[in-house]
Amino acid sequence: MKVLTNLCLLVCFSYSIFAQQGKVKVVNTKVSPKAVVASESRFQIQGKIKGLSNSDVYLAHYFGSNQQVIKDTAKVDVNGQFVFQGNEALDQGLYLISFLNNKYFDLVIGNSQFSFETDTADIVGSMKIVGSPENEAFYGFQKTMGSLYQRLQGTQNPEQLRSTMAKAQQDWIALHK
Repeated sequence: MKVLTNLCLLVCFSYSIFAQQGKVKVVNTKVSPKAVVASESRFQIQGKIKGLSNSDVYLAHYFGSNQQVIKDTAKVDVNGQFVFQGNEALDQGLYLISFLNNKYFDLVIGNSQFSFETDTADIVGSMKIVGSPENEAFYGFQKTMGSLYQRLQGTQNPEQLRSTMAKAQQDWIALHK
C-alpha cells in the first residue's frame, strides 16, 4: 500500500507518459569513478537498451522543476548493457536515465538493486523491470494510459479526452491499491 501511495504521488508529478526528448540542464557533473564490488554496492542498477551501444548513459536525480543532478555515469557495451553502481545510497524518488544527445526516460528509485531492459524504438512499450515493484507499477500505469490515449485520440474532443483520461487514472489507482 505504501509503495502504491508513493507511486501515485510520483505519477502525479511525473513530467511525461512517454520517453522524452529535450535539453537536460545539468547542475553537477562530478562523478566519482569507484570500482565497487556488487555485493558492497549501496545501489546497483543493471540496464540493457536495445539500439544503444558504445556510448555513455547518465543516471540523474530531478532537482526542482528544470534541473537534474547526475549521480552516476556508465559505459554501454556493444550489446547495449551497462551497470550503475556505487557505495553511497541513492535517495528515493524520481530519476532519469539520459542517453543519445538528450533522450531520456524516468525510473523510480525505491529499491536500488534492480535491472531493466528496453528498446530505443519504444522505451515505454518494451520496458521490462526485474526486482523493482515501484517501476513495475510505474511502467504498468504508463503503458495502460498510453494505450488508452492512443485508442481515444481523435475520437473525442480535448475536454472529453481529458475527462476520460482522468477517470481512467482514478480507476487504475483504485484497482491497484
